[in-house]
Amino acid sequence: MTFELRLLLCILTSFRVAQLFALDDGPLYVFTRLREHLGIKASEDNCRTFRTSIADLMSCPYCIGIWASALSLILIIVPTFIGDVILLWLGISGGQAFLQSIVDKKL
Repeated sequence: MTFELRLLLCILTSFRVAQLFALDDGPLYVFTRLREHLGIKASEDNCRTFRTSIADLMSCPYCIGIWASALSLILIIVPTFIGDVILLWLGISGGQAFLQSIVDKKL
């Protein structure tokens, strides 16, 4: 796989992972439950803590995108077969999600 293709897949992977954690329900509402759990635990704290920061992170696709892109960058720098499979899988999913968001805005 070329560097350019890995980079494109990395961008789409970061988009999809950020959207998945911050906006999507997930299978069996796992991501919704995680965000709700973190939000409930964070609201129990009287001051800003690490838990509050994690709850804020989980609801912000831009914040998650930074960390997802850092992790997927490793898959570009150190190419492996498993890394390529992960990039392809999440990159294709990211491309589909991106195209779907464009179609949804036009409808």
